[in-house]
Amino acid sequence: MRDELIDSLNIPVYTYFPDVQLDNETRKAITIYHLLTMSSGLEWSEPLRSGLNDNWYIFDSDNPAEYFLSRPTVTVPGRLFNYNTGGSHLLSMIVQEEAGESMADLVERELFTPLGITRYEWIEDTSGHTMGGTGLALAPADMLRFGQLYLQYGLWGTDVVLTTDWVRESTRSHMELAGGVNYGYQWWVRPNGVYNALGWGGQQIIVIPKQDMVVVFTAGIRDASWNTYDDLLETYIIPSAVSNSTLPPDPSGTAQLKEQLLAVADEEPVTPSILPSTAHKVSGKTYVDLNGTHGWSTFTFDFSRSDEADLEFVYGEKSEEIAARIGLDGIYRVSPTEQYGPVAFKGHWKNENTFELTQQFLMEAERIEMELTFSDDGIKRVSRFIVGNHTEESDAVLLFEQ
Repeated sequence: MRDELIDSLNIPVYTYFPDVQLDNETRKAITIYHLLTMSSGLEWSEPLRSGLNDNWYIFDSDNPAEYFLSRPTVTVPGRLFNYNTGGSHLLSMIVQEEAGESMADLVERELFTPLGITRYEWIEDTSGHTMGGTGLALAPADMLRFGQLYLQYGLWGTDVVLTTDWVRESTRSHMELAGGVNYGYQWWVRPNGVYNALGWGGQQIIVIPKQDMVVVFTAGIRDASWNTYDDLLETYIIPSAVSNSTLPPDPSGTAQLKEQLLAVADEEPVTPSILPSTAHKVSGKTYVDLNGTHGWSTFTFDFSRSDEADLEFVYGEKSEEIAARIGLDGIYRVSPTEQYGPVAFKGHWKNENTFELTQQFLMEAERIEMELTFSDDGIKRVSRFIVGNHTEESDAVLLFEQ
């Protein structure tokens, strides 16, 4: 709106998509405001680990706008809050329609560049639109920059990146919810003035104006709830802010902090266990997962070394062939992928026939701990999703007699 790409938040959404035919006046009444406040009145469901999640359908649709606007109506727009990533995605599509460029390109030029954000990943749906409401990966320091921009009411140095009016309007309560947490324009807001952006698994940008403070979490937290962060903020973080003015330099404290951060970042390796005979027996053999659990299809281990193994596997809907390393000394090995960002693995042999493997895609909150039990018939794989808090079992067999 700052650049007048969109004149008003009261413009009906369907007018941006003339190829979508609507015969329902309630759907025609949905405006940009309703998308921002997740109050479209449409039926929308986002259960985790379910094929009924509407997000999968809209992101894979040839016509996402048609999919969204064809959902059943539950109530009139503006009456009921219902968390709806699809509405956020339509906002991205509207920006692309009006700007003549993708949301990612516009945001990079108008927002990220002024803030000095140079490293990010933002994926697209199958129809070529930047995903709205999900799919953006930022480093913690850059998340902090975004929160600081809002704390400064849209100013970055002398540049007006966002208007003060927009910051105020987007971070006030528009939809009153239960539990003392309300909703603004894509921000969760509190009566005490605190507001935050909340991602799955514990990713958060929390802006606390009264303390002139921005707090960022990047985590993989099981059952992350408001109480998790309330306790951390109220018990540790906010009480630590004891001064109303800038503190003098503290070289000693800074050095101690750096030392602690390095200690956390650089784990000490452990002595690798002796490889069992099964490791040599299965090394180099290619298996196929009969269930396609969490994206794996075929995979091959190479246990030629005691401290590090190799894993080649075909992953995801796009069947990317990934060559990864596995730390057998307790230290993750990070390997690149073309489409999914860096992936880290570490593992160890639990006993003669069972290999325990931990997988972490660094752009995702979820961490998966796998137990692979080898036998003459193949592999029995038990995968524990640490953040999602569920378990999947699958079988793998040799791709061909080897």
